[in-house]
Amino acid sequence: MSLSLQIDELSEFYRTKTVLVTGHSGFKGAWLSQWLVGMGANVIGLSNNTPTTPSLSQILRLSESIRETWIDINDLPKVLSIVEKTKPDLVFHLAAQPIVLHSYNSPVETFKTNIAGTTNILEALRQAGKRSAGVFITSDKCYENSNDGLPFTENHKLGGNDPYSASKACAEIAISAYRASFFPPDNPQTKVGIASARAGNVIGGGDWSDHRILPDCARCLSNGIPIPVRNPSSVRPWQHVLEPLYGYLLLGYQIYNSLCSAKDASLSKYTTAFNFGPPTDQQRDIQSLVEEVLKHWPGNWRDHSSRSAKPEADTLTLNSDKATTTLRWQPSLSFQETVRYTVEWYRNFYETKNDPAEFTRKQIRDYQEAIRAAQI
Repeated sequence: MSLSLQIDELSEFYRTKTVLVTGHSGFKGAWLSQWLVGMGANVIGLSNNTPTTPSLSQILRLSESIRETWIDINDLPKVLSIVEKTKPDLVFHLAAQPIVLHSYNSPVETFKTNIAGTTNILEALRQAGKRSAGVFITSDKCYENSNDGLPFTENHKLGGNDPYSASKACAEIAISAYRASFFPPDNPQTKVGIASARAGNVIGGGDWSDHRILPDCARCLSNGIPIPVRNPSSVRPWQHVLEPLYGYLLLGYQIYNSLCSAKDASLSKYTTAFNFGPPTDQQRDIQSLVEEVLKHWPGNWRDHSSRSAKPEADTLTLNSDKATTTLRWQPSLSFQETVRYTVEWYRNFYETKNDPAEFTRKQIRDYQEAIRAAQI
């Protein structure tokens, strides 16, 4: 793939492909579905419900441009039926219980959805027996974290002290087991290629999840009240949602093309785990993030730290060298641009009130231009 033409060749690849997106009604799933629709893909969305109000998937009017299926990812017979009927070329599995703090209140739901839900999609691909690429999105929190500040590489030990992190580590083990048992990349008869993607903390317009700092910022600033910040000094690998989605699309492209080429022995390069995060010098603490937000949307914040709060990791940083060298993926937005993209989306939604669906499509187009500029 020519580096300077990478985004255009990627768009051509996805045009007319049948793509199943689980969790399409969620924040990342809605952005991914919209981007795929713009590329001309035949998108099937699979979700249990719309997880927030407002809902980005409803704002984007995805029901008008994709086929939506509303089932519980934990219902294996229904998952098997959907995959068998739709016969997707590619699957992007994002359906999950995604909130760390919620996992303390609902640990059984978290483990069930994040482990059994993942296993159900893996089993559906196994039983379908069709050539397909599966990209399974887990989390940077799947790593055992000693808070030493060192960036995680893909070979770092898996683990988790909270139910959410542990569930994602378990999902990674299930993915690895299915790959070794049923989808070995060195077997020329293998029809399914699977990989896992571990992204850093994503921000962007249209996220209204609880216990996330950017939605908290937007809600408070739109109402003229100070932003409560739980852990001002915690460091996270912040990136705009489009950055890892671009990596997922590249990964799906490479897996599928490797499956289709009888002479291509590179499948094992792509059917593995990949980190997608910003450069380490762009990772910031939460206070710095909030202060950058306030440069674009005037307001105030207050320290809301509490000794009784549920524990979260002080530092999470990622090493994404593998994605850069293997997939030729690289972030195209600086930390400042990432925040600006995000705040502009929310201010448009709450204040300017231009069509947020068109504003979202414009940001995707702008991001594609940023990719081209970065590649050149």
